[in-house]
Amino acid sequence: MRKLLISLFLGTVIALFLLNAQYSIAQDLSSYYQGKKQFYQTSENKIVVRFRKEATVSVKNQILHSLVNEKEQVGEAGNGISIIVLKNNTSKEKIQHFIKEYKNNDEVISISPILLNQKSEEIGALTEQFIVRLKTNTNITQLQRLVTQTRTQIVEQYKYDKQTYILAVNKNSQGNALEMANLFYESGLFEWSEPDFLLFIDKGCIPNDVSFNQQWYLRNTQQFGGITDADIDAEQAWCITTGSSSIKVAVLDDGIQSNHPDLLGNILLGYNATNGTNNTEPAGSEPHGTFVAGIIAARANNQEGIAGIAYNNRVVPIKVLTAVTNLDTMSTAFGSALVAGIDWAWHQGGVDVMNMSFRIGINIQNIETAIQRAITQGRGGKGCVMVGITHNQNRNGISFPASNPNMIAVGASNPFDEKASFSNYGLGIDIVAPGEQMFSTDLTLQGYNQFSNYDFQSGTSFASPLVAGTAALILSLNPNLTQSQVRRIIELTAEKKGGNVYQSNVPGQPNGTWNQFMGHGRLDTHQALLYTQNYCLPTSVSSSLISVSGQGMTVTQSGLNLAVIYNGSFISSTPNSQNIDQVEWQSLSSSVYVSQSGITATAYLTNGCVGGIANMRVRVRNICGLWSDWRMFTVNVCSNSGFRFVYSPNPTSEVLTITAVPTEENKNLTIAAEVDFEVKLIDQDGKVVREGKNQNKEKKLSFDVKGLKEGTYYLHILYGKEIEKHQVLVGK
Repeated sequence: MRKLLISLFLGTVIALFLLNAQYSIAQDLSSYYQGKKQFYQTSENKIVVRFRKEATVSVKNQILHSLVNEKEQVGEAGNGISIIVLKNNTSKEKIQHFIKEYKNNDEVISISPILLNQKSEEIGALTEQFIVRLKTNTNITQLQRLVTQTRTQIVEQYKYDKQTYILAVNKNSQGNALEMANLFYESGLFEWSEPDFLLFIDKGCIPNDVSFNQQWYLRNTQQFGGITDADIDAEQAWCITTGSSSIKVAVLDDGIQSNHPDLLGNILLGYNATNGTNNTEPAGSEPHGTFVAGIIAARANNQEGIAGIAYNNRVVPIKVLTAVTNLDTMSTAFGSALVAGIDWAWHQGGVDVMNMSFRIGINIQNIETAIQRAITQGRGGKGCVMVGITHNQNRNGISFPASNPNMIAVGASNPFDEKASFSNYGLGIDIVAPGEQMFSTDLTLQGYNQFSNYDFQSGTSFASPLVAGTAALILSLNPNLTQSQVRRIIELTAEKKGGNVYQSNVPGQPNGTWNQFMGHGRLDTHQALLYTQNYCLPTSVSSSLISVSGQGMTVTQSGLNLAVIYNGSFISSTPNSQNIDQVEWQSLSSSVYVSQSGITATAYLTNGCVGGIANMRVRVRNICGLWSDWRMFTVNVCSNSGFRFVYSPNPTSEVLTITAVPTEENKNLTIAAEVDFEVKLIDQDGKVVREGKNQNKEKKLSFDVKGLKEGTYYLHILYGKEIEKHQVLVGK
């Protein structure tokens, strides 16, 4: 019955859809992202045509010639894709006529105006494909039934995720890829469904013609009028490690010139996700990927060129971007190729770190799913470190894919330790690294010259490889760290630069103080390696170094606050000097339960003041994921005497007052006259520094604490056979 209802529902949806279906471009230009529609506009002067691979040059020219009076330029993006730039005065009617005339041409696979996001930025164009991910309760039969009804086709089941299928429309389908993706999603059978866009990739370069042969970002000696030491302290870092050839960084980009003399030996066999081969050499004259690779792993101590930050590590080129000939500033990528590149990198390539120095104008769920696989399945479950760019618009907002919370979003700084003028900022930025006037490897198109085959460029694209290289150095010291631990080290050790106020406890930014322009600060590779070296190599965390603030004290109706003291240091937040990043509390007694908040906790009464002692335990974990043994301790449980004690103020500098007040259940009753209690104030050495007893059954007792040294004191309140213990801070 359930299958019949689903079939009837799908049939109704399709029937209604067919009333308005058009093959060219739907009136409702939108697709679903995380269950909500994201809307698009169409470009008024650019069209993308995808020809069959077998289409001849003469056929292509014949079709393109029909726009001879309107076209201004034609770019070739490979895979049979032509991008037509029209003159600004071309009418919409002319564009629609061209699309209508050739959409059914046997030599044309797809034809579409370029799509714009809501910021009017070009994001790409539709292709003939769309991608779906089945819900856990959806089976292949239901998918096949919907494919048959819509006259679409299954291209393949995605090999890295068996729930994901690549589908395609054709001339007989009931709509284009955008319309079909929406219809499939609205069926309720799929976790997500979206077009396999031909994406326009912004690599975030700001080229210039500066010619000083200096890598200020590794050692700043005011080469650009900057500030001495406004760099990542590479020289000091290299005294600890220069990397290990077993740790690999994937550069997802437009290819890398593997035979560049300053990269020879450091570039491994990679993957070309645009055509499924291992040819990852760049096409044309665009040096972007080669420039990024040089920042990471250019050879050192070879008496020429430059030095990469991780020059003994290895780079795996993953070609996912295609430069468009005749349109030098444009690169394209199929969303499915980006996903295949990410998955190949961790699955076949065995990489440890991935650098993605590019921006996409919209969020793509298929890419987000691939990132999730990389951080959960990469490196045998330890996860790949994923690094991306905030982008170069000087805008409050982080670009995709760096906006994904599983990636380290890197902005750019300048030689003055300030935010670079072009760098994007705002919630989600994790760190900045030098990205202005960066000197690195260029293509050797006319033969190699150690002086001319390098160049200066600026952009967040060239800040992120410094972070990726630093991650590789950290893993060279300790390959057992998880991706989240590497990220934590990088962000915790960043220098607080930029002249900005850094805030604590910012949601989504757990690794220390944070600022909207600089993230957690400017990258400091040396401090990151010191942190790793000093705290990530121990094989155990000692429980003998643990004591508890609150142990031996009394749990009252209002609870008892608990915190760890490790190796003499009070651990109340992260980060901390002892590099404890997690604490686990447990009560072993039925009279008390624990409510944990971060790494501190509060013990509460389960059944009121029943008296006695409660057994508890605590253990700690350091940033390397190593847990201590359990540390046992006890607390007292208040008795049901009908009253409790309040002490104030705390902290205090002059007088401390202790008052007996009714418990919650006795708040409307008068405390019996026989309230009798004694109070002692004890210092850290166990010496009683103040004591007294209430007079004439008074419910209040005060101490003069003037003259006591600043610090923590212990307040003991004795009444009958019971004792309450509390902590009091005395200040000036």
